[in-house]
Amino acid sequence: MSDLDVILEESVETGRLLSLAEVKATLEKAQIDREELTYEQKIALEHARRFARVEPKVAQAIVAAVQKALPDVEAKFAVRVADLLPQHGDDVRALFQKSRHDLSEADVARVIAIVDEHYTP
Repeated sequence: MSDLDVILEESVETGRLLSLAEVKATLEKAQIDREELTYEQKIALEHARRFARVEPKVAQAIVAAVQKALPDVEAKFAVRVADLLPQHGDDVRALFQKSRHDLSEADVARVIAIVDEHYTP
């Protein structure tokens, strides 16, 4: 069983949110296995290929690090960080704008440090 199979099974069983990189990997594997994707899956795969900027393991590491650094923040915001990879404080604040958690300047700096640690453009 590949890492991707484990990601998919775990996500389906627990209802876990997937980053764009994980969606891309999952759909690419499904395309190989099934040979044909549905229209919606093809559109989602095209979107993921265009905008996923990291590998699934890197995205998972970013999500885990954000959740560890900011334990009160919902998982969907950590996934957004992994998808969008914010480089500036304003970008981080925009991502967390609808969060119930008010980010301090230290929290913003922590998120930027996590992204910088795992991703270099």
